[in-house]
Amino acid sequence: MYTGVIFGSVAKKFNFYEEIVKSLEQIRSMDEYVAYFIVQLLQKLDRDKDAITDDENIKKRFTEIINLIDDEKLKKLKRQVYIFLNQHVEEVFSLEVKNLCNLSDVTLDFIKDNGGGNPKLYEYLIEVRPWYFIWNFDDFKKLFGKNPQLFVQLLKCYENSDFHSKSSLLPMLLSARSKSKLKGIVDEFIDEYRQELEQALSSERLEDIYFTVEYVKELLRYLRKIKDKRAYHFEVLAENQEEKATAYLLEHGQEISCNIPWSEVLTTWDKSSTSYDKLKYIVSTSLDRAGGNKGLSDLLTLSDDYYTNAHVVHLETTLLVGQAVFYEIMMKDERLAEYTECVNEFLIKIDQLDDDLEEGVLFQGQMLLDNFKILANNLTIKDSTLISTLSYNVEMLACALIEKLLRKQFLRENMDKIYVPIKEKMLGSLLDHQNEVRLQAFSQEHLQNLKYYLGSVGKEGSLGHDYRNRLAHLARLKNRDLNPQIAARMMYLFTDVLVKIVEWNDFK
Repeated sequence: MYTGVIFGSVAKKFNFYEEIVKSLEQIRSMDEYVAYFIVQLLQKLDRDKDAITDDENIKKRFTEIINLIDDEKLKKLKRQVYIFLNQHVEEVFSLEVKNLCNLSDVTLDFIKDNGGGNPKLYEYLIEVRPWYFIWNFDDFKKLFGKNPQLFVQLLKCYENSDFHSKSSLLPMLLSARSKSKLKGIVDEFIDEYRQELEQALSSERLEDIYFTVEYVKELLRYLRKIKDKRAYHFEVLAENQEEKATAYLLEHGQEISCNIPWSEVLTTWDKSSTSYDKLKYIVSTSLDRAGGNKGLSDLLTLSDDYYTNAHVVHLETTLLVGQAVFYEIMMKDERLAEYTECVNEFLIKIDQLDDDLEEGVLFQGQMLLDNFKILANNLTIKDSTLISTLSYNVEMLACALIEKLLRKQFLRENMDKIYVPIKEKMLGSLLDHQNEVRLQAFSQEHLQNLKYYLGSVGKEGSLGHDYRNRLAHLARLKNRDLNPQIAARMMYLFTDVLVKIVEWNDFK
């Protein structure tokens, strides 16, 4: 009977809408049920009429219709809406009403805003629209708290779902856990989900591990929030599988822009004549590459908008190339001596430039270079503890010196413009590309990419190596993190930062 509501048609069909409003006395048929929601829609449109049209004639006629609506009568009709809905819910959810959006949607919104309805009604609604209750869970939390069997039914809709769907439930499950009658149900669901993830991680197929690791991290964040002791186990699990996931990504990820193999880098190093040319070439400009541009693999995992899977592949590959280059430098005495001489040359210039700032970098830089040489001279020894100790010294000193170089560069750029408390300029704030005043010697992309290596990035810090904090606090460090290969990585990052500062200050 009533096929739709269009704001501009009110003036043209005044009698039509007048009849709908005046005749709405009860709700015993589908026409009257639809009419009730048409009247509700008219009221909502009235609030927005100034934004919808500038036509004063339409506004006037619309106001005349609105003035006919009896708010008290509508309130009394709410009970009849529920009575009719309880008896005809399947019919309501199968009927499409043109221009009324979707009758099922406006019905669900009505229930959400007004509450009420018997459990049998909700059983049907959960069956046909489970996602609505997930998205609007806080509005229905009281209902589920009183009727935990409905919550069980809701979760059963997802018991055979994929990891992505189950992971999307975690915020809702965290909220549900605050209800005493729902806590046990939530914990049981989480335990089953946890077992499914662990089983997937036990697979020998790298592909299975790759598409599971990100969901493990999501569950780990959930377990940390509820202070569940199983979080410790999941931390170890996630770390142990990260390398396998990266291996799969490197082999099967999107095309990577890294065209210079490390052997060619070293060949050019040997031919370069100046200190700047040597250092510049071994770090290239890979860290100035921007992130973003999501690919298919990002749709299947929980990657970050900037640190997409394709970009993480680029960053990991860049680091591996840098690691290989510096490990080869360690292996050959002549290259090691040349590298030390090049770095020392620029540290002296930077130290002289900073007479009026905090203590210079030359002494600390020489400490780093001495430890790097000691490690290089002991690569063949069998004492694993000594190798780990020497590697840690290089890694920690490289991180500390990177932070100091960045801080001094920031002061150099800004001390004449603003007051900068040195204590406030720690690595995290120095690498924050969103600061109102940021390092100008580095591009925004360069800072973000450095942060991936030295800090943690992404949603709730789910991505990144976080080398600085792990080394400084001896936290989440494995034996594999303290070796000459990782030390070579940190020397690559230190050299990258040094070269950018050399360029900015025109020491070339």
